[in-house]
Amino acid sequence: MKGEDADSPVPRSAQVADDQTPVVGSALYASKDYWNKRFETEDLREWLCSFEQIRALLETLLPTDRDARILLIGTGNSDLGADLHRELGFADVVCSDYSETCLARMNAKHAALVPAVRYVYGDMLDLGASFAEASFDLALDKAGFDAIVGDGGADKGEPTDAARDVASKLSRSVGHVLRDGGRFLQITFSQPHFRRPLLLAGDASPWVGCEAHAVDVGLEYVCLACDRQGR
Repeated sequence: MKGEDADSPVPRSAQVADDQTPVVGSALYASKDYWNKRFETEDLREWLCSFEQIRALLETLLPTDRDARILLIGTGNSDLGADLHRELGFADVVCSDYSETCLARMNAKHAALVPAVRYVYGDMLDLGASFAEASFDLALDKAGFDAIVGDGGADKGEPTDAARDVASKLSRSVGHVLRDGGRFLQITFSQPHFRRPLLLAGDASPWVGCEAHAVDVGLEYVCLACDRQGR
């Protein structure tokens, strides 16, 4: 296409200043091909916030048992999983993503941390295809789900049907791999009055509650803490 950069994963018309990131609301965020292409060259990107910026908050929400099994979903090339081990001492951190390019590069980057930190395939909307039921104590999502609903359909008083559907899939998927009483943390740019009803909607929602905690970074980000009810 005339005027667009053939080496970039993002059409010029959709790019912001870094020539990599689509404008907010771009459907590219939900494209696996986009992420595979981007991860070929991008080494590190901490969406929304860094580990140090949320360290104090995480220490109040994460399990006190450092042997607890933690799953990061949509981990991308964030170093959050590695930091949970290096800085907080968690001994079993599984970082999942559906980009094979990302997983290959992150496994190479953090090879010295195996087996405490591993990068494995996992689609956040179908985690049961990769992991056993009730096999994790905590699941953590930092902006991954924000990408899946990047069309803006979730941040409305009346969410779109597509946003409701994908939120329901996420809740069922994460709930499947969490043990009873396990916790799901979601760090998001979406405000609680938009996101909480989506996660709790429907009789099939696995969450018994969903507390909102302020993330004192950027544009009033939040961390939602949902506890898994008994099966």
